[in-house]
Amino acid sequence: MPRWLVVLRRRLPELTVALRAENSHDVVELLRAGEVDLGFVEDPSVHADLSELVVADDELVVVTGPAHPWAGTDIPLTGRELAAGRLVLRERGSGTRETLHRVLGELHDGDPHLELSSTTAIKEAVGAGAGAAVLSALAVERELRTGELVLVPVTGIELTRTLRAVWRRDTPLSSQGQVLLRIATQS
Repeated sequence: MPRWLVVLRRRLPELTVALRAENSHDVVELLRAGEVDLGFVEDPSVHADLSELVVADDELVVVTGPAHPWAGTDIPLTGRELAAGRLVLRERGSGTRETLHRVLGELHDGDPHLELSSTTAIKEAVGAGAGAAVLSALAVERELRTGELVLVPVTGIELTRTLRAVWRRDTPLSSQGQVLLRIATQS
């Protein structure tokens, strides 16, 4: 998203841009309340009152800190092993968490080891040894490169989600929103 906003500002330099980072549930509620024109969600829910367009598929990965027992193994985790682990998750309503629950199903019905409201907080906690997390591969690129986090292979589960742009059906998308939507779909 920040990269898209940089391109948007280049194309529309007079535009004031403000980003609100919210979970998918809250983005939908902000749209319904008319507080934002365009949102991006990754939850698997269908919202009949909103228009939507798929802009990307996002791979989710399992990461730990370097000292975690799962770090450095070449043997992939199963869904059952992942579900039984000490997981650091986003709050309820987060698209990442909803995707993980959909993938793990009945295997994971307990509370997370830690529940945090931002990806940055999760990365910090996991890097400090709090447990494992399932996060967007894009969100952990730098930490994987620097060794702050370690990628853990998994097998038997599909950890991908669809990133969708959403806007109200009953309100035409602003011209600025249309430009941002084009940027998102072309990247």
